[in-house]
Amino acid sequence: MAGRAYAPKPDAVYKFKERDTTGFSTKYEVKGPADVEWSAKLGPEAQTEVLLSRILWGLGYHQQPIYYLPSWTLEHDGIKSTESEARFRPKLSEFERLDEYWWWQQNPFVGTRESNGLLVILLMFNSTDLKNDNNSIYKFKEPVEGADRWFVVRDLGAALGETGKMYPRRNCLECFEQHGFITAIDGDHVQFDYVGRHQELLSMIRPRGRAVGRGALAEADRHAVARRLPRRELLGERRESLHPEAQREDRRRPRAARPSRRSATR
Repeated sequence: MAGRAYAPKPDAVYKFKERDTTGFSTKYEVKGPADVEWSAKLGPEAQTEVLLSRILWGLGYHQQPIYYLPSWTLEHDGIKSTESEARFRPKLSEFERLDEYWWWQQNPFVGTRESNGLLVILLMFNSTDLKNDNNSIYKFKEPVEGADRWFVVRDLGAALGETGKMYPRRNCLECFEQHGFITAIDGDHVQFDYVGRHQELLSMIRPRGRAVGRGALAEADRHAVARRLPRRELLGERRESLHPEAQREDRRRPRAARPSRRSATR
């Protein structure tokens, strides 16, 4: 992740280029200071996308620079307006995103602990938009974080909520805490409390992959993921603490009268 190097300026004015209303969340293409172009996603997915991206990067998986602004200024036809919270993703020339995308079912890492662990972590946070075209491949002229190609999961905002198939609520902690995680292990199969789309992906996970997801989360606090997850095209090498917005969200979370997702796995 780029840290503060590419962070959007909260007091800057971002000039309108176009609006994209496809998908669940409205997105703006805008231009900021130094003519840097940004994708700004509005709505409830703004927080969850940044949070989950930070978590994946902290566990060792590559993620492109991504930021959160609680409010920002948009200029359209000379008129300035204050817009609500948004996910800001810069369009950087050094991040060459290929037209092709990688498939969960067919990629160089299928069946590995790293690939299964990634899927388990997304299921842990009720990530419901697991379609293949949300997966991107980035190419670099020189290796970045140990690799000249990154296999990245993008558009992570449909998480931390429900897992239904028709417009499940996202960024809803009350909904999230009503779900369990792993309900049973039957021989070589793991059963999840997950009723979203892409059920076929669950059959790819074996108990070993479950252990990687749980182990990666435990090791993140000790900054040891990179040693345990060496495949560099899928995984990065650098670590940092959770994004400040994630820390603030955690502090807001009630500590009592909530069911434990951990207890639901026992």
